[in-house]
Amino acid sequence: MPDSTTFWLANGRVSKVFEVSRLGSRTYEACVLAFQKRVAQVESALGRPPSVPAAEPSWAKGMSDAQKLALVGQGQLGLNAIWRFPRRELSVRHARRQGHPVLVVGLTPAAPACDPQNVAFHVDGSFPARDVDGPHPGG
Repeated sequence: MPDSTTFWLANGRVSKVFEVSRLGSRTYEACVLAFQKRVAQVESALGRPPSVPAAEPSWAKGMSDAQKLALVGQGQLGLNAIWRFPRRELSVRHARRQGHPVLVVGLTPAAPACDPQNVAFHVDGSFPARDVDGPHPGG
């Protein structure tokens, strides 16, 4: 059961939705099981697995559960599963709120495509113009 649901509005329409559930001071294993249960619920509702399935990072594999739980509480470790749709992404992920691990289900606008035209559009104007005929740094 979620502890809170937040709706973000943009131009009079719902832009983002976040459902947050506290995981309390559970074990890391309990955090993973809660994550897997929520992913299974979303999979069942959508009728398909995530586009980007969750995987624990390789650097965390040798750590104790206590170390992993502390890192989840610090927001430095967590699982994340993503379902991609046209113009939207749905995710289930570990996060932290006020120093405690939480589980977040979020519906957000999809990230822009990383194709050459889109990259050029976003990079254009990111750097100050310089006079190509004028002095150049270093001489």
